[in-house]
This record gives sequence, C-alpha cells and structure tokens, in this order.
Amino acid sequence: LFINPTSGTMPAGAFTAQYCFFLPNWSASDPLMAHGALVSYGVTDWLEVGGIFSALDPDKGDSVISGGPMVRVRMLKQDGMMPELSAGFYCLLGDREEYSAFLALFKSWECSQTGLHSTAHVIIRIMIRRRAIARNRTTVPNLRLV
Repeated sequence: LFINPTSGTMPAGAFTAQYCFFLPNWSASDPLMAHGALVSYGVTDWLEVGGIFSALDPDKGDSVISGGPMVRVRMLKQDGMMPELSAGFYCLLGDREEYSAFLALFKSWECSQTGLHSTAHVIIRIMIRRRAIARNRTTVPNLRLV
C-alpha cells in the first residue's frame, strides 16, 4: 500500500517508477486523498539513487506537497543463509519536512521453479525518523506516505 524503499538494492542499470494513492480516514464530509511516488535507479549492484514525492490533498484546505532524494547502499550481499544488508536515507522537503535513515535486512528463498508465487521474501527494517512541522500551515494531517 505504501511506497517505501524497504527491500533489496536494485541491480546495476535497473529502473523503477512507482505511484500510489489512497483515501485515508475517508468520510463524505471531509475527504482526503493522498498520493505517493518513487523513482529509483541502480547505479551499481551496491548503490541505488532516486527521489520520492508525497502529496496530501484535503477537500477543505491547502494541499501539502513535498519531495526529495533517496539513496540506498548495499553493505552485505545475500549469500546462502546470510541476508542482504542495506542502509539508506530519504527526505521530504517542501510543505512538510521529514528525514529518514534506515537499515534493512532482505532475504529471499526460491519456493518453486514455476507458479505465480515462486519466491518468498522476508524484510526487516529499522528506521530513524525526524519529522518537522509544515511551514506556513495551520493544520497538516499526520500521515506517512512514503
């Protein structure tokens, strides 16, 4: 549901663009639509760079729009039972400021050679986040999109 850099580091030359929207706390009297986007590129097998975007669009009031860079570095490669370990950082700048650093363990297992679900993944993430109050806003929904 949420766009978040939480899985394994992308291989060199790979590119992804993701978008989502959802309707949190939906009510006919006070609708709120939220948008999130991420673009990312695998520079090498151990370095991934990109950007994120977040927008909250309340029916009553101003939109809250933010975006910023994202980077992830693979520190350990998955090998046998050893999971991949990566560290990263992303931030939102604009109407809402948020700075996030994370460590992620990623492990995949091949379940079968055929079938729709041929691989299983386990992801463990530890995140440190600092959120700042939006500038020049009287109210900002406390909602995490990316």
